[in-house]
Amino acid sequence: MKRKHDEEESQGSTSTINGVELKRTCYACPEQYDAWMNGKAVGYLRLRHGAFTVFCPNAPGEMVYEASPKGDGQFEDDEREAYLNSATLAIKRWVESHS
Repeated sequence: MKRKHDEEESQGSTSTINGVELKRTCYACPEQYDAWMNGKAVGYLRLRHGAFTVFCPNAPGEMVYEASPKGDGQFEDDEREAYLNSATLAIKRWVESHS
């Protein structure tokens, strides 16, 4: 059975959450994103082996958020929004503290 997000992937995946643009860079495992604000790369998000980590401004940079979602290499559909919301808030705090 196709998951809702699988259909979105085929159309390209760029979204903006809390003013942070997320570009999905891997459509398999691991699920990962590059984060941008005002045209500048500000973060790297990755879910692999059940560990979701966020580094700023890229990897290996400063880890600004980590969590352990149910998804192993990809988020479950019911958890993606909450984790990406938390991650983008952490990125915004990092950007503001380094401005």
